Amino acid sequence: MEKQLLALLTVTLLTSAAYFMNGKDESLTLEGQFSSWKQQHGKRYSDYEEIHRFSVFASNLAQVMEHNQRFELGQETFTLGMNQFADLTPEEFQASYLTLKPRAPERKNIKSVSGLRFPDTVDWKDGLTVKNQGSCGSCWAFSAAAALEAGFHHHKKNKVNISEQEFVDCATAKLGYESEGCNGGWMDDAFDYTLNYGVTTEEEYPYKGVDQPCPSEFKKKYFIDAFVDVEPLSSDALHEAIAKTPVSVAIKADGILFQLYSSGIYSRTCTAKTIDDLNHGVLAVGYAKDSYTIKNSWGASWGEKGYMRLALIAAKEGQCGIHWVPSYPVL
Repeated sequence: MEKQLLALLTVTLLTSAAYFMNGKDESLTLEGQFSSWKQQHGKRYSDYEEIHRFSVFASNLAQVMEHNQRFELGQETFTLGMNQFADLTPEEFQASYLTLKPRAPERKNIKSVSGLRFPDTVDWKDGLTVKNQGSCGSCWAFSAAAALEAGFHHHKKNKVNISEQEFVDCATAKLGYESEGCNGGWMDDAFDYTLNYGVTTEEEYPYKGVDQPCPSEFKKKYFIDAFVDVEPLSSDALHEAIAKTPVSVAIKADGILFQLYSSGIYSRTCTAKTIDDLNHGVLAVGYAKDSYTIKNSWGASWGEKGYMRLALIAAKEGQCGIHWVPSYPVL
């Protein structure tokens, strides 16, 4: 509480100074910024919650301003922004959005590094659409669906909009899977489900962001031939895989810096020493000499229009654990 009050005082002083120096432009006051932010993101609260959210917003704004000042001085490699999550504490954010259920997969189909040369840079973003999972803990379904969509688009020249909702509702315990819909899951479950049962399009079965009963049948289904688990803890193996196709990866994504990431190369420590540390599923769509590019499922207003660059580091688990459990579908 004391930390939030101090942050509130700091931002109030800074915005008040700007308010008086710029002809009393009301949009520069803290209240004005909060009001504009609410309108931009369609936020509405009860009177009691308004007080709490204003306090959290002020605390987060103080951190964003301090961090971005360091960026301007060359002391940081990425910027932060007041995105749609700016009214959440890190604890609230993690409870709602970071619900991946990590487990060591059976990994019967591991693709080991071959030693072949791979390009210096790869970028699969062209033609892909950034989606938004909302407050449902379905990152695993979105990561898998994104891998399927990218595979069909780039390798089959077929624009397919895969139904994440089918994974949420059907790749569950009823069919022998460990995934739990909006309570979290695992990308390999979605791939295995597609291999055995096929998956329909979002047009036929739209995303609702809630758990529903699995429908008995769909008109159209898309299948895969197999799916591959990439050799873990290997930068070369992941690079080789991404050079072939976008790859589903699990990462550790908690903390205010990840929550409010805006642009640049995310180089802060986010160590994932074990699989249990992983809490978010995304899609690796490319790499450069200094970073991986990941496609997220938090909408285009987060990060670099829905994407993030993760620094390449020496640790075998990779930045935020990206090397732990990569996998991809084979079409």
